[in-house]
Amino acid sequence: MILDKFRNGIKENKGFVLVDSMVAVLILAIGLAALAFLYTNGIGTLHKSDTREKAVQIAADWAEVIKTYADTNNSTLTYNDLVSYVDTTLPKDKSGTVTTTTDNEKFTVTAAVMTDNYNQYFKTSVLSGDSRVVPVSVRVKWNNPDEQESTLITYVTVTQ
Repeated sequence: MILDKFRNGIKENKGFVLVDSMVAVLILAIGLAALAFLYTNGIGTLHKSDTREKAVQIAADWAEVIKTYADTNNSTLTYNDLVSYVDTTLPKDKSGTVTTTTDNEKFTVTAAVMTDNYNQYFKTSVLSGDSRVVPVSVRVKWNNPDEQESTLITYVTVTQ
């Protein structure tokens, strides 16, 4: 008797199970498509973050090279010596920049002693032998997929 009721129910609802299952598959497909989009978007964001971290690390490495030189020569380092060292330290190509390749990504590195308006922030002395703080910037540019850059500024003490 229960089996007969079940058979009659199936006969009366012909096609309902098919439509119901098609709607369920559609909802599942939309959910899986959203998850796939989130996954690929997350991978892209992870790659961009990794590239930016590499650029910051390259800038920090070059800033450390400059600071090590300044610390080694701190008693005799003048502003002009610092400018000369920064201009000649990075191994440059013909365009005046250095290109570093990491994991098939090209980073262009430039370093410069900042000369514009830094005196307004730091007290300068006119006495010979006194020291002053000079900012040095290290800029790293890369294209991934559009041009981006990261700048690190460090401070070096030089004598007058």
